Amino acid sequence: MQPPDARPFLSIRGVSKRFGDVVALNDVSLDICEGEFFSLLGGSGCGKTTLLRVLTGLERPSTGKIFIDGQDMTSTPPHGRPVNMMFQSYALFPHMNVFSNVGFGLRQERIPKAELARRVEDALALVEMSDFARRKPHQLSGGQRQRVALARAVVKRPKLLLLDEPLAALDKKLRERTALELKDIQERVGITFVLVTHDQEEAMNLSTRIAVMRQGNLEQVGTPREVYEAPVSRFVANFIGSINLLECSSPSGKDEADHAYCETLDVHLRLPRLNGKDATDPTTRGPFLLGIRPEKMRLHRGRPEPPDADSIHGRIEQITYLGAQSTYHVRTASGKLLQVTLPMVDTANRDGFELEQSVWVTWSAASTVILPS
Repeated sequence: MQPPDARPFLSIRGVSKRFGDVVALNDVSLDICEGEFFSLLGGSGCGKTTLLRVLTGLERPSTGKIFIDGQDMTSTPPHGRPVNMMFQSYALFPHMNVFSNVGFGLRQERIPKAELARRVEDALALVEMSDFARRKPHQLSGGQRQRVALARAVVKRPKLLLLDEPLAALDKKLRERTALELKDIQERVGITFVLVTHDQEEAMNLSTRIAVMRQGNLEQVGTPREVYEAPVSRFVANFIGSINLLECSSPSGKDEADHAYCETLDVHLRLPRLNGKDATDPTTRGPFLLGIRPEKMRLHRGRPEPPDADSIHGRIEQITYLGAQSTYHVRTASGKLLQVTLPMVDTANRDGFELEQSVWVTWSAASTVILPS
């Protein structure tokens, strides 16, 4: 997490981009601090790749400005920006060996041979590819090619490195391992990274902060914890992980233990403490949604006593086994299907929950979040 006094290194000010009648970016403003690992997260067509191309200079914004390290780069061509980009395809030259691929950009800049060799060797050592310097790309695995592409990106010592879904071509285990290596390298070199991805888990694992994008707009910007624990909209809540959303009406009291009627479950539920934040107070908006993450709910065979949390009766309709955890789909009397996720320690014992079993689902008000309907 960046300290509160961290200076903006990349500033995006009111950037819009139109392609004919299509608005790819809509008045986007964003500050990214020096040394951050920042992710632009969203589904296909949300504008994240267009924003990346605007940052590189491959696209000119229709309106707005781009500042890098305090300098206006809006009209600066790609080769004049202190920026490098790592593409999803890696874009390695098949006829060149690893050393020549990494050093290509330096040769274009006519860097002296001795310095070029030293910088390439340092970059290969950084990604642990020194022993593969004489191999061609076709002689490397997908993960090794990814490392070579990263070495080529950092060898020019850019102030800003842009990564366009760099792990998408890797299998799950290799992607997880390479993501950790990527984060470690970013921390060691200290370059500001901006990652474009549609993978929520990847963004959560790598980023100091995340910008969730939708239809050319920034839906929410925050740390992974903020975006997951305190989503600001139904879209963000659904896009990041799983969540149970319950439709509610205005609360019935004025204190911290206020209740609201939940139409979805046909019961009154406790509300989370609002801490005086009027923007999240449902009384100012009328109908609202109450969100509860599946892992914050619990299952019981009988009705818990004393009732120190909200509870609802239901029947297990489906069980999804995921190894380290299982998700139980519980059908309530109102017809709502709730998801409850429990760690394996709760599912591996003799008394584990079974299909068609009658259960009570409970959760605490502190584990819920209020969202606009």
